[in-house]
Amino acid sequence: MTNPAKGVFGTGWPGVGDEDTVWRIWPMIWDLGGDVVSGDGKKVGFDAVGEQALGTLDRLRTDKSLYVDPKPGSEQLYQVFLGGRMGMVATGPWQLPALKDAGIDYGVVPLPTYSGKPVTISGPDTWTIFDNGKAKVKAATEFVSWLAEPAQDIQWDIKGGSLPITKATADLPAWKKHSAETNGLEVFVKVLDTAKVRPTITTYPKISEQVGQAIAAVLLGKQSPADALKQAVDQCNQLLAVPS
Repeated sequence: MTNPAKGVFGTGWPGVGDEDTVWRIWPMIWDLGGDVVSGDGKKVGFDAVGEQALGTLDRLRTDKSLYVDPKPGSEQLYQVFLGGRMGMVATGPWQLPALKDAGIDYGVVPLPTYSGKPVTISGPDTWTIFDNGKAKVKAATEFVSWLAEPAQDIQWDIKGGSLPITKATADLPAWKKHSAETNGLEVFVKVLDTAKVRPTITTYPKISEQVGQAIAAVLLGKQSPADALKQAVDQCNQLLAVPS
């Protein structure tokens, strides 16, 4: 997919080291048999496979097939794709409205894997209500309950690129019509069957920070995959050794 003569990159990756840089590597780690943390939560679960995952990024970097986005938010990365200068980009259903508006001839496929078995990541949002007094809690609860009803949920799904949060929404004629008319949408729905989520532990943000620095160091050619991984593993294991 890479075509240097036309300035086309095969794919891209955020290079600032934030969570947008990090979440894309977890499916690679899971596919290789690793995890974010070990089963007992006392150490990382990617020490044995992280070098292979980072090595893949390093090879894409060295053969000039990877566009590294230097800015937070990945907006520049997606603009390169929308501009026809990137062959493939990892993203979610939220990107489909922009692709449709841009009139791009696109297709959607599951993430590439080492094993050939489908694996992806799901990052569901959480509605949080703060206790600012009984009246406000009651009002906020009523609002969130209303927002989650199919009649409102479908508006987010169709206009914002979200997926239905309940089966009731997915069963609505409006969603079925939208799904049938939107190229690639069903692929995103189907891969939810094999999706995994990041661990809900208090140390995850700090783990993400260390892994993000490792990925960025490899993407920018500042460290080898082995050195970057060792540094991240050492730092993360120290974090996990401290009781939360």
